[in-house]
Amino acid sequence: MAWLAAIGLVLGLAPLRESSPAQARDGSGSVWNGDIYVVNADGSARTRLTRDPAQEFDPAWSPDGTKIAFSRFTEGRYQIFVMNADGTNAVQLTHGDARASDAAWSPDGSRIAYTRCQGPCDIHVMNADGSGVRRLTYGERPGDQSPTWSPDGRRIAFADLMGLFVMNADGGDWQRLTDGPADDSDPAWSPTGPEIAFDGSRGLFNGDIYVVNADGSGMANLTDSLPLDSNPSWSPDGTRLAYSWLTACIVPTVAGKPLQEARGRIDRASCSVGRVRFKASARPRGTVLFQQPRGRAERRIGTKVNLVASRGR
Repeated sequence: MAWLAAIGLVLGLAPLRESSPAQARDGSGSVWNGDIYVVNADGSARTRLTRDPAQEFDPAWSPDGTKIAFSRFTEGRYQIFVMNADGTNAVQLTHGDARASDAAWSPDGSRIAYTRCQGPCDIHVMNADGSGVRRLTYGERPGDQSPTWSPDGRRIAFADLMGLFVMNADGGDWQRLTDGPADDSDPAWSPTGPEIAFDGSRGLFNGDIYVVNADGSGMANLTDSLPLDSNPSWSPDGTRLAYSWLTACIVPTVAGKPLQEARGRIDRASCSVGRVRFKASARPRGTVLFQQPRGRAERRIGTKVNLVASRGR
């Protein structure tokens, strides 16, 4: 595991552990307050980098190791920030009414690809200082997400509802890599070759790690475990993969949230959306009024969260 110690391992506080009642909450009403940490591969020297009361997650090292891009919940939505590797000088790069996440540095560190969601999600790219924003995809709901760069910076792979795709870094010339029947997501391009690792659910809530070549050939299943395996990340030499191994879902608190946002939060927690009923309410149409199980409950992966939402007056 020396490769992890050499580059450091960036972690957000995982929402797999129930939060303490005394834990700070942000404006989103989340049951966890994610912060960014760095830690050596052996678990030593854990250092907290962020102390903002808002949720922060999805960190990404710059290629030269001097910067970390991440998402922070601010003014009612997630936006992308960049800070120094020691946690100082956090600068907001994205703005506006859309959510921004999944920051991915180009190999030369000059650009950042990311997911921007306003209705459907699409892949965008910007300069490392936040300037020069360019939209690359125009997908249908739920859209496109999780960009990852080829080692030469000429192509970007991403996840779509229909599978994984590769396109030119300017947004043209799409090529399909996978074609269901799975929910393939979280692609990660090998830093040394044509292989792209990803997680795919060939069974309900039984995701495993796969690799596929950048031309769609040579797909191979690398893990075969009952829990949900996800979010693969390559070692710098391209010989090994780290990944998340989830064994439970912590039901998120979604009461008071718009229904679309609630669905996303439930999915990200490895639960599933169950029955959705509507009732008359003074709350805006589509606002979640009640949920079952309650927020912060620990359940098996795939547990259905039933919702009651407002249909307006």
